[in-house]
Amino acid sequence: MGAVHQLLLVASMSAPILHIDMDSFFVSVARLDNPELHGKPVVVANDSPRSVVSSASYEARRFGVRSAMPVSTAKQICKNLVFAEPKMDRYEEISQQVFKIFERFTPRVEKLGIDEGFLDVAGAVKHFGLPYEIAQKIRVSVREELKIPCSVGLAGAKFVAKLASVKAKPDGIFCVPAEQILQFLHPLKIGEMPGVGYKTAEKLRSRALNTVADLAAQSEESLARLLGKTHGAQLYQMARGIDPRPVIPEREMKSLGAEKTLSQNTSDSEVLARELAQLAAKVTQRSRANGTVAETVTLTLRTPDLRRVNKSLTLSQPTNSTKIVYDTALRLLTQVKARHDMVRLIGVRLSGLQDEHTLAPVLWEDESSARWRKIDAIADQIINKLGGVKLGSAAAINLTRGE
Repeated sequence: MGAVHQLLLVASMSAPILHIDMDSFFVSVARLDNPELHGKPVVVANDSPRSVVSSASYEARRFGVRSAMPVSTAKQICKNLVFAEPKMDRYEEISQQVFKIFERFTPRVEKLGIDEGFLDVAGAVKHFGLPYEIAQKIRVSVREELKIPCSVGLAGAKFVAKLASVKAKPDGIFCVPAEQILQFLHPLKIGEMPGVGYKTAEKLRSRALNTVADLAAQSEESLARLLGKTHGAQLYQMARGIDPRPVIPEREMKSLGAEKTLSQNTSDSEVLARELAQLAAKVTQRSRANGTVAETVTLTLRTPDLRRVNKSLTLSQPTNSTKIVYDTALRLLTQVKARHDMVRLIGVRLSGLQDEHTLAPVLWEDESSARWRKIDAIADQIINKLGGVKLGSAAAINLTRGE
């Protein structure tokens, strides 16, 4: 072992937080199932004019193809693009196997999504070696057992570990020891920092703040005046490499959502209502399966120019009722559609999820609510029995008929 590598191993003791991100996860799973896709410019998307790219291989990215890009644009800039059909059930299956590997090394695993998570390995050093060695072992385990790649960032702060994993891609490791955090952060452009979106970046650049070093040179008060007290304080701390958030194992699901890209732009209220019915049935079935109820319903629309519009309503009583979620989303659609006529994508999201058993029991239920509760229960039974049945079809038909 070289002296430089040995120093890196020791330095990683100050970087016990790992951010592990699967590389082009949807594409990797598609290649797992179809090895002929290896080495080709692959996108996971439906090959239709109104679809968007869910994931792009690194071969496709060399042409400029990116996630969320319209398929029509991707095909123009990469003539030999290969399409792989999205398979969410398959991604969930592989994701569960990935996180089981993580949990063999430490119980302190915080799942961020289907393909990434934070691990705190400070308590695993005694059994598995130094943090850098643990990162190597996890990568090897994922590669050998599941045949897919991942990248790992190591640091002493969560957001720095996440930034480091970006530097590690594809299929690598990047460690930022404590004494090198500022050296790593300060050259970064402000747009690379978490919590700095397009509008915030524009506002900062208008004040000649272009890098993290520029942010670090500002006082907390000046950033608060520019961005607001909370956001200003957050960026002030992050520019100094400070992130006190711990890795939170078994993170509770915060939201559930479903979206549909339409085959063509439409302003037809009946078409949108039918799509909402299917989406409401889908998300509420998942909520019931998880034993949760939602406080807030959010409607999402994407316009033909790709602007995303969100409208939310917090309910007086948390619910997982298909009828209530559909009615709420339809009301939100009526409010939003007056300002945004044509629609290319529509979605429904439930948030503020909580355990349904924590709610007070319903002592009285009107006839309509009782009937819809029975419909939900029947739909759930059918889905559980048949598995591949389209979610909520029967309930959705009744909803759009107003029955």
